[in-house]
Amino acid sequence: MKIDGLAASATPSTYAAAINNRLSVPSYIDIEVNCVGNASGGTAYISVTAEQEPPAGTIKVWSNILEDHEIATGAWGGYNGQEMMWIPVAWPLTTNGSVLNFTGPYPQTIEVEGNYTLNPVSDIFDNLNVSAWVQLTTGNKEVLNASSRTFPILEPAFMAMGPLPLKMPPFLAPGQTPPTATSPWPPSSRLESAERWRSLT
Repeated sequence: MKIDGLAASATPSTYAAAINNRLSVPSYIDIEVNCVGNASGGTAYISVTAEQEPPAGTIKVWSNILEDHEIATGAWGGYNGQEMMWIPVAWPLTTNGSVLNFTGPYPQTIEVEGNYTLNPVSDIFDNLNVSAWVQLTTGNKEVLNASSRTFPILEPAFMAMGPLPLKMPPFLAPGQTPPTATSPWPPSSRLESAERWRSLT
């Protein structure tokens, strides 16, 4: 059993204390994701900011497109007929992720991007989520921050205006600043929205 990549007891009664212990540790990594595309795929633009020097070791960022509410078939064995959640359907940065080489001065932002392909028939757009996480790949393999949210729902009136970028807020630790939002109406003909949650204490 691991929590944030760190070894923890396999006894369920200890999970709450282990999670609370990790929540008390401030995160100095901020993650933003802009997904631009449609029901057939698109591009994920991922921005990772280190507010101060991160822990020593090799650091990578990964991203998944996940699908909820999939009803399992017989291929799932004992799960047949059950509703499945968080099923990976695409990997914008591949399963290898992308190395982040922070050198300072801080804060320092590194941007990466990756394409993903969706099946508009089997990957139900309204059931999709996008997740991203930054993790040490050496040493204790600690997860430094992570984010998850649903894809935007495009109203038919806006479909012809092009894809809707989204910015994905990272999970917040206690004492972090509340979310802020920019105007969803830029000086263009395309509907866009932007949200940013800072991961600072």
